Amino acid sequence: MCVSCARDKVLDRLAQQDVGSFVVRDSTTHAGCYALSIRVDRHDADDHSISHFLITTTPRGTVKLKACSHLLILSVQFN
Repeated sequence: MCVSCARDKVLDRLAQQDVGSFVVRDSTTHAGCYALSIRVDRHDADDHSISHFLITTTPRGTVKLKACSHLLILSVQFN
């Protein structure tokens, strides 16, 4: 997790990583929340194939993911 990293610097670095790489950092637009940025395999994206999600905490202490850019379905594969 990269808590105090500059957004642009993180996204430039992430754009050079393999598909599936991700960064969790403090949100620059929503105080007390985190931003999840994931390098995806999408050739028509304008943002270097990176999808963004906002991680928020509910009053019950659970977390929610909100899509901040293009719609992306997160899938988890267990081997």
